[in-house]
Amino acid sequence: MYPSRADVQSAQWVAWLQAAKRRCILLGTSHSKWCTDPDFKNALQDRLNNKVDIKILFLNPIESAVKVRAKEEKSGRDTVHEIKTAIRVLWEIRTGLPADQQLKLKLCVYEATPSMEVTWIDDRFMVVTHILAGSMNVTSPCLVLEPSRYNSGEQNQDLYETYAANVQRIENEFSEEITEGNVHNYLPAE
Repeated sequence: MYPSRADVQSAQWVAWLQAAKRRCILLGTSHSKWCTDPDFKNALQDRLNNKVDIKILFLNPIESAVKVRAKEEKSGRDTVHEIKTAIRVLWEIRTGLPADQQLKLKLCVYEATPSMEVTWIDDRFMVVTHILAGSMNVTSPCLVLEPSRYNSGEQNQDLYETYAANVQRIENEFSEEITEGNVHNYLPAE
């Protein structure tokens, strides 16, 4: 556990991404920190070259949940613009990839209460930070979770399983893939 997401060195986030062997899911609001990290693009391309499936879920910048989050962020940041700019960056990276790698990189938007950000690597571990109302999420505690090594047979889920189920629910019930046909809805105005 880190007392604050800001306590995690930026190189560590890319190292976590590079640890993916099969799958990586990034669930967040804007992913703007990923997009501005100088090592992110190379790490992303390396994982795609190694046939890792990567899914990046952004808070939908044109629906109502983003309005609430933007109001809560008292930092003066333009949340909608940051999301749309990050989508543009990732879309440009995606369209510059070979066709087989484009299929491995899925970009999605979700419309649900933005309550956490997750970096989920394979089924080995996930990094979870909470989005606290009225606070920038970089000040939130950061948890590194692994699946339980012991199956107690009880119906109670451990923390890893609880967050995994929530990410899967957001993916399956509240998200939409960004495609050629709808990407224009999510890009910043020129």
